[in-house]
Amino acid sequence: MDVERKRFVNFGYKPNPLTGTSVSFYEFNDDFRPLNVERPVTQQITMPGFAFVHDMALTRNFYIVTQPPLQFEGAMDALLGSKPLGSCFSFDDSKPSCVWLVPRAGGKPIVIEVDTHFSFHYANAFENDQGKVVLDVIRAPEFAVGSQDADASVPVWESTDYEKEVPMSTYWRYTLDPRTGTHEKREVFSRYCDFPVVNPARSAQQHRYAYCATGARAGVPSAFRGVARVDAEEGEHEIWLAPEANQLVGEPVYAPRAGSDGSDDDGYLLTFMHDGSRDGKATLLVLRADAVAQGPVAQVELDNYLPNGLHGTFVPGLTPTEEEIVQATKLMNLYARKSQEWNTVDGSFTGLGFKQLFQKGVDGR
Repeated sequence: MDVERKRFVNFGYKPNPLTGTSVSFYEFNDDFRPLNVERPVTQQITMPGFAFVHDMALTRNFYIVTQPPLQFEGAMDALLGSKPLGSCFSFDDSKPSCVWLVPRAGGKPIVIEVDTHFSFHYANAFENDQGKVVLDVIRAPEFAVGSQDADASVPVWESTDYEKEVPMSTYWRYTLDPRTGTHEKREVFSRYCDFPVVNPARSAQQHRYAYCATGARAGVPSAFRGVARVDAEEGEHEIWLAPEANQLVGEPVYAPRAGSDGSDDDGYLLTFMHDGSRDGKATLLVLRADAVAQGPVAQVELDNYLPNGLHGTFVPGLTPTEEEIVQATKLMNLYARKSQEWNTVDGSFTGLGFKQLFQKGVDGR
């Protein structure tokens, strides 16, 4: 989100190992309308070869995406179901990763080679007083999407050997110079973490604090059992961990305090906890953004299981009425019944965005 200009920014991409990967960027005004209705794509680039683009960052002048050295092999095996999609990726650690700085106003993108790594998520990005791009990212030394043969009936804290199977992802800051094509980097938070967020009021602006889900053990990958507040400027941090090993948290979502002054930590963090101590039922946790280590200031124990999701956004005042909840429940139940009648073979993995490898896009191209 471009807070300064009150714009919402997003991207879409079509990966193709043969012709290159097309990445399109879109901008919308605060009424959720494209800036240019006749040409909603504001910028488009083509990365050579195959690219896996899961997230983007934004500054005043640039869209930012990273191209890790991934290759996609075995598309037909994945389509036929004889091979899990995640097994079709190979990570070439002999090649660098590339950060693409795409000018929002148009023009040729700037491609900066950086150290070899993979990243799912960015925390934020901004341009400093020297015109350099500061990019905060969760960086892993290699690519992995987890076990493709996991038994869904076994809890993740029992089925996954995190130290052997999961790459060590940590919080890093890259400072990139668009004029020289050079960069500097430093590790900000060395504990295993992911799902970083900042106060939305600081999106594409300089920030100090970021928040993320973090593992239970220092120095090694481990299941997300807590929330961390990271000082990206000073490199300090504070952590809250759930008391039990079978209590796992998801992405923290930032909710500004009513009447907030807009500072980095004048708000609350919301996250759902999968509570194994309550037979897997979910608990909504509320933590103060300026005092994470003190733990939740409020907890709402739900009466049902809520699967861990990936991402969320807090929207003030968005509270459905009882009638809307009833109607949504009816629609969900209808969908569940109808889905049992369907017999569709779908080789895509829309969570990774690869449906385009096997069928035409929604516009038929």
